[in-house]
Amino acid sequence: MSMERPKYLYFIGIGGIGMSGLARYFNRQGATIAGYDRTPSEISEQLSREGICVAYDTDIAHIPEEFRKADAVEVMVVRAPAVPMDNPLITYWKGRGATIKKRSEVLGLVTQDRRTVAVAGTHGKTTVTTMLAHLLTVGGVRCNAFMGGISGNYGTNVLLNNDAAINVVEADEYDRSFLALHPNEAIITAMDPDHLDIYGTAEEMYAAYGDFARLVTGKMLVHRRVLPHLMEQCGPLPNAETYALDDPEGPHAEHIRVEDGAYHFDLIAEGQVLRDLRLGMPGRHNVENAVAASAMALHLGVPPGKLREALASFRGVHRRFEVRARSAKGVMIDDYAHHPAELEACIHSVRELYPGRGITGVFQ
Repeated sequence: MSMERPKYLYFIGIGGIGMSGLARYFNRQGATIAGYDRTPSEISEQLSREGICVAYDTDIAHIPEEFRKADAVEVMVVRAPAVPMDNPLITYWKGRGATIKKRSEVLGLVTQDRRTVAVAGTHGKTTVTTMLAHLLTVGGVRCNAFMGGISGNYGTNVLLNNDAAINVVEADEYDRSFLALHPNEAIITAMDPDHLDIYGTAEEMYAAYGDFARLVTGKMLVHRRVLPHLMEQCGPLPNAETYALDDPEGPHAEHIRVEDGAYHFDLIAEGQVLRDLRLGMPGRHNVENAVAASAMALHLGVPPGKLREALASFRGVHRRFEVRARSAKGVMIDDYAHHPAELEACIHSVRELYPGRGITGVFQ
């Protein structure tokens, strides 16, 4: 048994989006999985249905007997970054001598196994990751995908394929998690100051993105606004190509228009022009996300015809500009936007799709 292929994995914070994705991955690999979370959720209840034992209190007696009897060297404990080190379960496993790793370190181990495309950015990364995974899947490029949201097409946050040639991974800057990855290719969507509780200053956050960029061995697609900040950290980046809705040099979109409530556009990427693509997900900012995902999908071998089909059938991500109700009286859209730049993009898209209508925002 190696630490890359542990026999038993115990997840502390198993209901989290990233943690549950890893639990499902190792469950598929044949390892024995159990875990703890503070409160039941849709995800943790799904995990239970998939045969994973989930407890909702830190009583050691609720750790499955199989784990308590196992030799501690066969157990890897994975903790979510938000779980404090004085959690009684961490204390128990520490006392027994089990290996304790952060979620990001374990995802890092997974990315060593095969070619990995990592999608980073303070916003847009979940949509781009999920979109890229869908484009590859429809396009016949077999992949595993670890997404930071629930895919509208697949109803899950992880896609697993035993014959996968590529990992698609959402690269999270929170807690500098993305520095544990081994990316061959990468997309960086945005670097608006965020998570300043971790970084303190915007400069520190830019420095972390610079460290991430240095890890990328192959093609890197970088939003045009991001490149100057990145070059301040890294100097020239010969493997970087810029993209934007209207990028004069790199992948971009032309003739963007709304028809029948959907965005249509022409894509210029990878030396090709694809006319009149239809995006199944609303939001002008998502056309820009589609430019990044499509350029990378073409680079990874998705045929143009399949790309066209996949963009039209993409059903988005839960809580990312998700239309929950629609009637003659009004439309209800659920969106995860919380950063000012995200809110601006969301409101702009609502105005474009529903011109002349009143907008009421409810912010939780």
